[in-house]
Amino acid sequence: MWINWMEASIWVGEWQRVDTIAAQAERSMKEAEEAESQAGSTAAARTRPVIFGVSSSTSSRAAVTKCTRLLVNSGRAKLDAACGLSKLQSGRYKQAADRFLKVDLDFIDMPWLFSASDMAVYCTLCAIASYDRAELKKKVIHDGNCRKFLESEPKLVELLQCIIKSRFGRALDILKELKDRFLLDPYLSPHVDPLYAVIRERALLQYLEPFASADLNAMANVFRTDVKSLENELVDLCEQGQLAARIDAVGATIRMTRTDEREENYKNLIESHESLVAARCGEPWSAKKE
Repeated sequence: MWINWMEASIWVGEWQRVDTIAAQAERSMKEAEEAESQAGSTAAARTRPVIFGVSSSTSSRAAVTKCTRLLVNSGRAKLDAACGLSKLQSGRYKQAADRFLKVDLDFIDMPWLFSASDMAVYCTLCAIASYDRAELKKKVIHDGNCRKFLESEPKLVELLQCIIKSRFGRALDILKELKDRFLLDPYLSPHVDPLYAVIRERALLQYLEPFASADLNAMANVFRTDVKSLENELVDLCEQGQLAARIDAVGATIRMTRTDEREENYKNLIESHESLVAARCGEPWSAKKE
């Protein structure tokens, strides 16, 4: 019943109601799983050995248990998928990716609210926008359940491999090729540009991570843009606090400004000690410095 309500809410676009129904569906699902487990253990305890074949009561109980387990698994898969869509609509891409990765498509009769290919797209984009490369390898590339819906989408597999191997130019080319298709998806289309922006920002940061300095001309070529536009993107990242760097517009280079952690801790310790001494002497540290 809860799953039907969730489906109806998704069809009419009432995403806030989906979250409310999902919480109630989770409780009902746990109760059903506990009841099924208790029924199975009780039936096993009451079962008596039969000399010739299997008794009809035993076979009927097994059939009921199997049917109940199938219903629970189907409900769980649909619940995870619906919650993933809800998280996607609210811009919580990491939570959406976590939910989509839990979905077992074997228990959903496709097409449902979306197809298996749609699921591959949602999961891939949300994962790239929120996971680091180690998480992408572990949770997506090497996950058996995820491979089920990625096997029919070689472009998405290539996209994931490009991100993991830092081949950002090719990754951006693939995203550009697939953008028109993504914009036709009713659930995904409002989030294509925000997702692309987040993916691009993460790619810029990952590109610069191993370097002390980088050439902006080479970097602009990788990210399919011009130097001036790239400078503006990097300045925005610096202003947001995501990147600590100095940009040389004349020399077209960027230099990372990494803080020595030991030196920073030492300075903080000295300042704390001196302010404590000044406070003990009855004179504010700021006034004493002046």
